[in-house]
Amino acid sequence: NKMNFNYGLATDQINQINLRPLHTLGYTGKNITIAVLDTEFPTVNTGSTFAKIRTNQQIKGTYNFTTKQTDVYNNAKSSHGTQCFGIIAGYVENEFVGSAPDANFYLYTTENASVEIPQEELYWIEAAEEADRVGVDIISTSLGYRDFDDPRYNYVYNDMDGETTFIARGSKIATEKGIIVVASAGNEGNSTAYKYILSPADQPKVFSIGSVDVNGAISSFSSFGPNANQHPKPDVAARGSSTYYTNNNSISSGNGTSFAAPLAAGGIASLLEAIPTTQPQDILQQLRISASIYPNYNEQIGYGILNFYATLETLKIKENTKGSIVKIHPNPIHQSFSIQSNTMVEK
Repeated sequence: NKMNFNYGLATDQINQINLRPLHTLGYTGKNITIAVLDTEFPTVNTGSTFAKIRTNQQIKGTYNFTTKQTDVYNNAKSSHGTQCFGIIAGYVENEFVGSAPDANFYLYTTENASVEIPQEELYWIEAAEEADRVGVDIISTSLGYRDFDDPRYNYVYNDMDGETTFIARGSKIATEKGIIVVASAGNEGNSTAYKYILSPADQPKVFSIGSVDVNGAISSFSSFGPNANQHPKPDVAARGSSTYYTNNNSISSGNGTSFAAPLAAGGIASLLEAIPTTQPQDILQQLRISASIYPNYNEQIGYGILNFYATLETLKIKENTKGSIVKIHPNPIHQSFSIQSNTMVEK
């Protein structure tokens, strides 16, 4: 069951987060479901770089919440969703492998690229509710909100406390339902007007991803934390400078925390396959602890670059050494009693 991929152009971005050993062990996201909440997804239904996931019927559903239709492929205003999806799911023999090539997917359009309106946050919440309904494990979202076409709706830094924006509140509920929400931190790092994270990356329970380059240096555009309550943000980092993705029939590269987030989300899917009984927030906490600069924290890359294999090794040990908990009822015992245990009880 071991996978020995030739990652081609994706080699460096997979190796930097130490994800290859999970794939080699056969953990490639099988039976883990990721919802990608983004713009439309043109060419995913036709492009050769997505042929493998179509053949294996890994796309389990689609919905465009901005048009209230199932079609997420045609009349697209942006291919941003396709690019982000390609980082996780794209596959070209000997040329490119995504971070979770065998996961299952729901593709949800919540962002209308031609406008920036508060309703898009509500579309996102609708999509998150649907993701919960269909049993999604991970939401990967490369969207961030602060400025709108009508400035009356704009958020300020003090609103980035994880509790104020619609999308932060919605994403918090999603995490409380047991979904791992992975979000891009934002690309405001070079801006003099506003350099901070966008929402929902400000929500403490959302796993927010900053950006580094191929050498592990901080991408200057990567948005600054912490959140407005001084909660450390982003959480960690992955490659968002010259990150390779697939789109239609080709492999391209681009910049943005938009690309670091799906790279991380696919890694988490592979990790979830390996340790399915570990609680989501325990997984995320260990990913922080295993990152490259922990316990130090940096305002643009959080606790540093992800290390999936180190995280797996630690969590595996924890899974194997969980002590048996035995409860006996009632206490004191009169005539009969029952035994409750979290491990097999020998008769």
